[in-house]
Amino acid sequence: MQGAGPARASISMGAGTAQVFQVLIFPAVRVNFLQRELHGLSTKVLIEAIERTYSALDDPSELHTLGQDLARHLGSDAGDIVTERKDARRLTAWSSHGFDPAFLKFYDDTFLGHNPWFDLMLENAHGAAFSDREAPQDYLASAYVNEWVRAQGLGETLGAVLKSDANEDSWIGFTRAQGARPWSSEDAAFLTGLLPHLRRVIDLLSHRRAETQGIVDAFDVPVAVLDAEGRIVTLNIHAETILDGPDLRTDAMRRPIFIDPTANRMIELELRELRQPAAGVPVPSRDIPVRVGGDLRMLITTSRLPAAGGNGLVLIMRQTSGTPTIDRATLKELFSLTDTEVDLAAALAEGRGVVGFAEARGIRAATARWHLRNLEAKTGTSRIDELVSLIFRFARPGFGVLPPHMAGAPTSE
Repeated sequence: MQGAGPARASISMGAGTAQVFQVLIFPAVRVNFLQRELHGLSTKVLIEAIERTYSALDDPSELHTLGQDLARHLGSDAGDIVTERKDARRLTAWSSHGFDPAFLKFYDDTFLGHNPWFDLMLENAHGAAFSDREAPQDYLASAYVNEWVRAQGLGETLGAVLKSDANEDSWIGFTRAQGARPWSSEDAAFLTGLLPHLRRVIDLLSHRRAETQGIVDAFDVPVAVLDAEGRIVTLNIHAETILDGPDLRTDAMRRPIFIDPTANRMIELELRELRQPAAGVPVPSRDIPVRVGGDLRMLITTSRLPAAGGNGLVLIMRQTSGTPTIDRATLKELFSLTDTEVDLAAALAEGRGVVGFAEARGIRAATARWHLRNLEAKTGTSRIDELVSLIFRFARPGFGVLPPHMAGAPTSE
């Protein structure tokens, strides 16, 4: 990485934010301090940053873009806003940029030890932004600094602890490349002005995320919740076990990438609907197959769930192998189906189609289609692909034959 200069590009401001800043956000002594420490442009950018911080309560992804814009303003080469749950060692990167993905993925606590940067901020910052330029020698000689920070070409860091209690640690930090200009008192004053607002918002979002986590943890199959940009908001322990396995990995932005490109495209379509919902139109859950060749490796059922203040896309992942086993008894009881209708439902799930079912039963195709119309009416579906998706929700774990409508093969009516 190369050191960045003081990129002081202003972020566009909303109308009336100066009045909010002067009257509501800071007491007079804080305003006077900031005006003394900051130049006019930095003060304007700070006002905008405060406004955008609170907008993250409606759309948490705003923190991601805000973090990147703050980095550009401060001339930072890498940085992040992070919350770590201590009980499960789960990290939530509200914003992250500039770090080598391999260093993030393979952070080794055993070798690097507990993060001494966080301890340094906790001991010295006292609620304000703090630079590690004058850190004690034992910190500068630590494995964390020499084998993680400097190994990425990074140098001096400016940051602060946002929260530290028995359950969670949260922090914000920005780092410049080795040899870049040192952090100034104006840089520290700018970040210090943002901290109380960022603390409030992160605390509220963390509480909301904990509620979402409780729902996700109740599932006994892998479940992940994505934000509108496709980044993983949270996932349960079952999803963690398959993450970075043969069927599922994450990119540098922590977006899930499945082994099947078609599945990835279908998830992206779901995310587009999440970002641009049609007013008054309910969004049905959908089944997305993940396949390799002709084998169904996983079936993903999508749904919607509030995710830390914004809309979230839920991925319920069922890994599959073997032959499909349809729960006929449940289907029959739940939808008041006849034995023939249950047999037809199973045949469709197995890929035989209406004509194939008619031939196997020795009945006319027109009769089979009459049973199909009754089946669709009772299940509230209008197309065979909708019907088969519904049927597969009553499949016992361990199915693996890919239904024709999911494989892209024509389904005979």
